[in-house]
Formats: sequence, structure tokens, C-alpha cells
Amino acid sequence: MAKIEKQLLSCGKSLSDFPPMPQADKSLIPDKQNILIHEETNYNRHVLGEEHARLMSTMIAKQRGAYDTIMTRVNQNKPGQ
Repeated sequence: MAKIEKQLLSCGKSLSDFPPMPQADKSLIPDKQNILIHEETNYNRHVLGEEHARLMSTMIAKQRGAYDTIMTRVNQNKPGQ
């Protein structure tokens, strides 16, 4: 979604409130009812991957062991303690 359209939506407005403005292609805009979900899941995977690698490199052995245990359980969809 275009930055301007997001800002307008956050104020309860849209481009249709300003007739001379060109309209966005509606098929490219996520459901307006789910704008918060869209914003929360619209993250830069590359940046997050770099941050993950950096943080992983700072873990001590016990932290890494706990992380590996948790991730194994998550990946295998197995609850546990």
C-alpha cells in the first residue's frame, strides 16, 4: 500500500475524499478491515535475517541450547517443557 494511502487511512480518510487525486488500484490494496494485520506483517525479511544472525552470534552456550530446544519443538509442532 502506498505510504500516503496508509497515512490517510490512519486518519480515517482515503484518496476518494480528495476527488482530484488519482485512485489506487483496489486489487493491490489489502482489505482495509485488516490494515493493522497488514502493517504488523509487512516487515523486511532481509533486515530481520541480518539481525537474527547478529543476535545468534552473541549467545552463550546455555542460551543457544535453550533456543535450539525451543526451535526444534516449534518446527516439529510438539509442545513441551
